Amino acid sequence: MATLEQQFKADKKWAVIGDKQRRAKQHMATLEQQFKADKKWAVIGASTDESKFGNKILRRLRDKGYDVVGINPHGGVVDGFPLVESLDKLAESGADLSAYVLDFVVPPKVTEATIKDAHRLGARKVWLQPGSESAEAVQWATEHDMQVVQDCILHQLGGH
Repeated sequence: MATLEQQFKADKKWAVIGDKQRRAKQHMATLEQQFKADKKWAVIGASTDESKFGNKILRRLRDKGYDVVGINPHGGVVDGFPLVESLDKLAESGADLSAYVLDFVVPPKVTEATIKDAHRLGARKVWLQPGSESAEAVQWATEHDMQVVQDCILHQLGGH
């Protein structure tokens, strides 16, 4: 009698699903590499509180040589760099949002709203940190030709 694993391998439906998952992982890895090579990032949910991931991510990206801007509706300053209140304000300053990777470190409902603003302003590259993503945000972004990565950038850059 065949083992369960052998039965799954023999079932063409599972082989197709496995192949799709493998290709999706390869695509995500390629996007991650492309995004990490882009040196302009905006951290949506940047924080002045050093214990928050929005602060850690902002600082780690800067430490790794990225040109990074923090977005926080309350403003503030991190290591002498002012935070911008919104993506609209960043765009008004002359920034071309299509050149930025937008790193979301906010609750899913905020991501869902902000991703639409980002698209309206020309952004096309989205990095969703764990806890910021939602199926709705990912679906909306991909349906509107935005590239989406769902991963922890701190892990990708080497440690937390």
